[in-house]
Amino acid sequence: MKIFLFASIPCLAMGMFVAYRDHVARRDKERPKYIPYRFLNVRNKPFPWGDGNHSLFHNKREQYVPGVGFEEERKH
Repeated sequence: MKIFLFASIPCLAMGMFVAYRDHVARRDKERPKYIPYRFLNVRNKPFPWGDGNHSLFHNKREQYVPGVGFEEERKH
């Protein structure tokens, strides 16, 4: 039990620090420009929910819609 506490707690804290540092570094970068490549987002049939063009867990600020681009700008 003691080895678990002495090994897992520092590893967990270090993992949280690395994830937060990576998040801060990516947060300040500009979003790449939307380029409508033909081979991306191929839809053989529409999704069965909504308008059929948005995924189930669609994020309007981070994911683009084919043919439209990003729906909202990022807020910092």
